[in-house]
Order: sequence, then structure tokens, then C-alpha cells
Amino acid sequence: TVVRGSNIEGHTEEDYLRGYAYQVFTDRIVGTSDYQFSKSERFNEPDVDQADLHKLSHTLLYFDPSGWFLFGNGTWRQQKRENNVFTDDGVDDFWLFNAGIGYRIPERHGRVVLQVDNLLDQDFSYDQTFGVEDPVYPGVTVGLVASFNF
Repeated sequence: TVVRGSNIEGHTEEDYLRGYAYQVFTDRIVGTSDYQFSKSERFNEPDVDQADLHKLSHTLLYFDPSGWFLFGNGTWRQQKRENNVFTDDGVDDFWLFNAGIGYRIPERHGRVVLQVDNLLDQDFSYDQTFGVEDPVYPGVTVGLVASFNF
């Protein structure tokens, strides 16, 4: 996927590139690899606020016929910032590891997932104001999500 866009009045420009591969190893185990690059520029007179982001993610999932599933994920991020108004300029790169367990409600009527993000309590400096991905937080984060389909 390649996307190039700009917002109203040309105050922001973004380039976005994404590639992915999914592999079914067995009838219960699936692996994924995703790569994403984004370049965002905000035009704030007199400087241009710029951030380049590389993100590489690998995920392994196990699905049990009873409806239970497990997953683990490792994601490397590298962000280069120049003239940034929210975070110090520079380059920051780090790995985040996440894991979770879930249950798929029969007949695909929903699911419940307990996920632990940033298992190793990685500290990082990361500008997320460009809005090109879901937020990530320093420190260990635990989330419980339930979704239901009718």
C-alpha cells in the first residue's frame, strides 16, 4: 500500500508505505510480518516539523478449536524527528513486546481479549501527534476489550 496525502490548506503532507506477509503454519498457528514507513511534514512558519517512522512487526498466533487463542508480538519502531514542537529532535528506536489471550464467542458473535503491552517496560520518546498509527505508551499497559456481533 502506498499513499500520499495532504490536509486542508496544505499544512501537512504525509507519505505512507506498507507491506505485509501472512503465513498459515498449521491449522492452529499463524504468523504475520508487517513493515510500515511514514514521512509526515507539518508546515509551521518558519520551520517544517518532520518525522520519519519505520515500524517492523512480527506476530505469532495460536487458535484452539475451543475458541481460545493466544498471541505474541514484537514491534521495532524508529522515529527521526526534526523541528518537532512536541518532542525533542533526534532519532529514537526501540522494541515493544506484547502478549495476550482471548476467547472467540461461538458462531463469531464476538470476542473477549486480555492484552499486555510493553511487557519489558521499555521507556521511549515518540511523537504520536501525526496520527498515523494507534497510540503506544511507555510503561506496561493492560487492556481488556470485548466486542459483540449481532
